[in-house]
Amino acid sequence: MQSANLVYPIYAIQGISTCREVLRPTDWAQRFAGNFSTFDKGRIQYSKHIYPSTIENVTSLICDSFIEEAYPLFWKEIMAFAKNNCLIIFIKNDPFSDFTVL
Repeated sequence: MQSANLVYPIYAIQGISTCREVLRPTDWAQRFAGNFSTFDKGRIQYSKHIYPSTIENVTSLICDSFIEEAYPLFWKEIMAFAKNNCLIIFIKNDPFSDFTVL
């Protein structure tokens, strides 16, 4: 997981519902993160502020509060998507704390 220059709090949205159902399509996190990605030498480069990851073998999306502050409409779309699909959202308030369920 990337960690340099993140803006706290950091949010992790796990692609699994509160009923333990895996979200389909499985590339949902790449689709969200792709909005802020670039291509370099034929490879996708995700932003340090929003990027796909894997938590407990489940596709997840990591984003920091920069996205919330700089792109509030996009942030609302992400949160609405997570809530509509009953996804588990974690928050980490500082570099020394663990992720906790939001």
